[in-house]
Amino acid sequence: LASRVLNSLNRTMPQDDPDELWDLRNQYYVGHYEGVVSEATTVRLDDADSSMVAERDLFLQLANLAMGEEATPSEHSGPEFTAVEHLSNLVHEAGEADEELMALKRLVDEDGTGNARLRMIAGLAFSKFGSDPNDALRILHGASGSLEALNVSCSILLSMNRVDLASKTLQQMQDIDED
Repeated sequence: LASRVLNSLNRTMPQDDPDELWDLRNQYYVGHYEGVVSEATTVRLDDADSSMVAERDLFLQLANLAMGEEATPSEHSGPEFTAVEHLSNLVHEAGEADEELMALKRLVDEDGTGNARLRMIAGLAFSKFGSDPNDALRILHGASGSLEALNVSCSILLSMNRVDLASKTLQQMQDIDED
């Protein structure tokens, strides 16, 4: 009887699909970039799910960039990949910093969707290579529901000695995480 009840419950309860990129994202968020590269080569993704493949490739490019390597040209298109190219040019001094930052700003302005990853990448670029951290915060503000963007915002606020605002941002992150 108990097994029939459990089987009945299992059929009626929605089954969550496993998140194949959870380990990869986790490795990236904790700063273990070699782990991202390793996980990206071993994770098995269904080729039909192009968004998962693109996300894997984006995290791989960001991890390679964080390890000091240049971003490799991607077979994927989209504003996030273009932003990574601009960030790579900034990191490796392959382009004029002001031109690269203006290109990122145009990319964010043209997107208009509040793309959190695009804004996070652009915010990172402006915080590291821009002259005014407020520019980075303005870019990140459009993605305020993203833990990634809030994390970058919190770091910028701490670098500006705005502990009060960083504390509020941290509280926002905790509220999102609890949901």
